[in-house]
Amino acid sequence: MFPIIYSQAVTANAENGVLPGVFIPIANLQGITAGELANNQTDILWEGKIIYGLVNQLFARLTGLSPLGIVSITKGSPSGTGTNRFTETVSFITQFIQDYSTRTFYPVPLPPSTVGKASIADIFPNASLVTDGGAISGAGILFPHSLANTYGAVTPSSVSVDSRDWIFAIMHAAIVESTLRTSSVASAITNRTNLLNNRVAGLAIPTTYYDASNPTSGILAANTPHLRLIQETLSLEYEVESFPLDQTQEIRVAIAG
Repeated sequence: MFPIIYSQAVTANAENGVLPGVFIPIANLQGITAGELANNQTDILWEGKIIYGLVNQLFARLTGLSPLGIVSITKGSPSGTGTNRFTETVSFITQFIQDYSTRTFYPVPLPPSTVGKASIADIFPNASLVTDGGAISGAGILFPHSLANTYGAVTPSSVSVDSRDWIFAIMHAAIVESTLRTSSVASAITNRTNLLNNRVAGLAIPTTYYDASNPTSGILAANTPHLRLIQETLSLEYEVESFPLDQTQEIRVAIAG
């Protein structure tokens, strides 16, 4: 299960168990209220709610932001699975640079204008950095820096700096760390990209990236022989149940079949 969920505020204390990371209040997650986290629900239902809120927040905020390296983010049309039930898929297409000279892999560098930047605050306006043993302001979720580091992110110095690597890391973590529904395991997640056999595509670096007069990235023309553009498609599908009598809907946790 991921990430760490808090249903109420926590006072700063060396013994409170709070890990260094990024705290996102529940108000910055689509379709979730603080009361839901305070209720006595199963961990797997909490996980479904958090995944739903997270990917829909990413979709809502990234759609109008156009960060460099996020080619597209789309949400498919609902697909009926039964009476008042449907699945929905959120997909991301992301791009990275593979640098043979340094044997490294990183987000496409920003141009001097910094157009294409995306910060944590751009996606989660009320997010904050939390230190070891720090305070939690209220209901919300905490992404430990150690989790984001595992998926390639550099620990951010603030929520306002360019953090596309952190956003990419959270996308990957949502897919890998979430529980997939099977015939014996109940979950709201009905399908997801299998990153163990997901194939990336190698692409030519667009000439606009290193245009002499108006570059759209920080790549220099002289460096292009040892650089490659790598593109990956990620997707996650969840199931939702509607309740017409009270005009609400909820993530549906169930086994496959």
